[in-house]
Amino acid sequence: MGTFNLDRLNVHWSGNKTDVIIGRQAVAWGSGKMVNPTDILTPYAFTELDTEYRYGVDAIRLRYALNAMSELDAGYVFGKGGDISKSALFLRGKTYLAGTGAAVTLMRFREHVLVGLDLTRAFGGVGTWMETAFVQTNRFNENIAENSYIRVSVGADRQLTPTVYGFLEYHYNGAGAEGRSAYLSEVAGPAYTDGAVYLLGKQYLGMGLNVQLTALTTLNTTLLANIQDGSAFLTARLEHSMSDNLDVSLGVYMRKGETPSVLPQVGILPGSFDEFGIYPNMVYASWYE
Repeated sequence: MGTFNLDRLNVHWSGNKTDVIIGRQAVAWGSGKMVNPTDILTPYAFTELDTEYRYGVDAIRLRYALNAMSELDAGYVFGKGGDISKSALFLRGKTYLAGTGAAVTLMRFREHVLVGLDLTRAFGGVGTWMETAFVQTNRFNENIAENSYIRVSVGADRQLTPTVYGFLEYHYNGAGAEGRSAYLSEVAGPAYTDGAVYLLGKQYLGMGLNVQLTALTTLNTTLLANIQDGSAFLTARLEHSMSDNLDVSLGVYMRKGETPSVLPQVGILPGSFDEFGIYPNMVYASWYE
C-alpha cells in the first residue's frame, strides 16, 4: 500500500494590512546562499537535490504590514501534541532602511531560544549579506545545563558577465568541533538534534558559479570547503529546458577528504576521517515537468 503526504492544507485570510494562515504551510527565511543560520524549521542541506519545494509545517501564522517595506511576522509551529516543549514560537520583523534590508528573529523552539539578525545591502554591482543566529540551548529546561553557540554566514555575489553569476560565502559554526577527533561526539548535542546544525566543524568557505551556456542550458556549480581539515565537497549540475513543461538535468557530487577507518566490533575510529570524506560521490539524472 502506498503512502500519502498531505503537505499543503491551510486557510488563508487577507485583510488590508494583515494576512492570517492556519494549517500546513512553508515557513522559511534567511539570505545565506549555502547555510542559513536562522532557517531551522525545515532547512535544506547544501547537498539537497531539489530545493524548489519546501516541506510544510503545521502552524498558525500572522503577518502585519507596517508599511510598503516593513512587516511583522509571528507564528506558532505545532510539534507533537501541540506541546510547547516540542513546538516553536516565533516573532520576526523586517524593514528596509538607508539602503539596507534588515530582519530580526526571536524564536523559542523546543526548550531553546534563538535570536537572529539578517542584513542585506548592495554596493555598486555587488550584493552582500550577513545572516547570524545566537542560540541558547535548554533555556526553559531547569534540569539540563544551559549552553550557547553562534552561527554566522557572510557573503557577496555579483553578475560577473552577462552569462556568468558568482558568489562567495564564509560560514562560522560555533556549535562545531575544534578538530576532527571530536566530530563523532559533537553530533549528540542539542544543536544537532534540535537546531538543524549538520556541519561538523567550525569554519567554512563556500563558492558558486552559474553559467548560462545557451538560452536553454545552464551549468550550476558549488564548492564548500572545511577550512580546518581541508576537506571539500563539489556539486555540479547541467540543466536543459526541453520544452515549456519539461526540464532535464545531469549532475555530479564529488568529495575530497579522508574516508573513515572502521574496525570490527568497534566502528568508526574517532579522528580517522575528514568531514567531507563521509559524503558520497554520486552521478544522477533527473527530469521534471
